[in-house]
Amino acid sequence: MEEFKTNTVIVGAGAVGLAIARELSLTNIEIIVIEEKGDFGTIKF
Repeated sequence: MEEFKTNTVIVGAGAVGLAIARELSLTNIEIIVIEEKGDFGTIKF
């Protein structure tokens, strides 16, 4: 398993998770986004 060091982890890469990740990245905050599913930014029912 690979190890990462970061101050912020966003769980979920749906529309809201990606929007938060974008806003934080614009302030030079280092983030990691993790997603269970293979798709980003979508809603699956």
